[in-house]
Amino acid sequence: MSDGAGTTEGGGGAEIAVAVDASPGAAQAARWAAELAEVWCATVRLLHVTSTGAAPPEVEELAGHTGAGLQLLPGADGAATDAIADTVLAATGPARMLVAGSHGTDATGAMLAGRFADRVACHTRVPVAIVRDFGPGAEGVVAGVGGGPGDRDTAIVGEAASLAAAWASPLTLVHAWSDVAARPGTRLHRLDEDRDALVGRANAALESAAATARDLVPDVHTRVVEGTALRALLDVASSARAVVVGPYGERRPVGMQLGSTSRSLVAFAPCPVIVLPGG
Repeated sequence: MSDGAGTTEGGGGAEIAVAVDASPGAAQAARWAAELAEVWCATVRLLHVTSTGAAPPEVEELAGHTGAGLQLLPGADGAATDAIADTVLAATGPARMLVAGSHGTDATGAMLAGRFADRVACHTRVPVAIVRDFGPGAEGVVAGVGGGPGDRDTAIVGEAASLAAAWASPLTLVHAWSDVAARPGTRLHRLDEDRDALVGRANAALESAAATARDLVPDVHTRVVEGTALRALLDVASSARAVVVGPYGERRPVGMQLGSTSRSLVAFAPCPVIVLPGG
């Protein structure tokens, strides 16, 4: 089967790329992508890396069941997971989104994302959705708003609103604040600002994002939480249809593409996690 051309915008003509192997996690990811493609009026292209030039029967059947195109990508026999992930990333092209299962054939535990999922989330150039092996809740879309550079929060809100609109779901924006912070190269320390000032700044950041969201979807909620962003997002992820986050917070981690919050959500969130590419 041949792959279809895609665009980078949602709606008609868009394409969703899905990395697949013969694992149940890949099948779950492909079904999730097919359902999203239906409401986005998009096409689905399955990407499978093979050293034999053929796909296993499970992958052929998956393409047939989902109505997706199947593109076979050449790979070395016994290739490392990172090499397979890089081959998929190179073939993603102008897809609107890349989707992968939380576990592939390299799965190591029920709660931990596979190495492949971690690799594509770290290095993607398009939004990437890591789909769990079990069904998510149905109480809307959650977006983590960091209050950092405006363009990043705008992108997060835009992606989350696109999903909320597609599913006719509410959108909840979450912002976490704390009076403990770390400066580059230093240990954790308490901020000099009083609590009222910190809460006010958190509310201002969230309301700015909410104003943007309300221009895109009608049902928008906000939640300001004291504590870590990871804890705040995990608390709402248990009943969410999807969580949308940026690759990192206010500062890019040295030597890493994903910050600790995004990486941990990919590993532990009980629903699909959409990670936006880094700048």
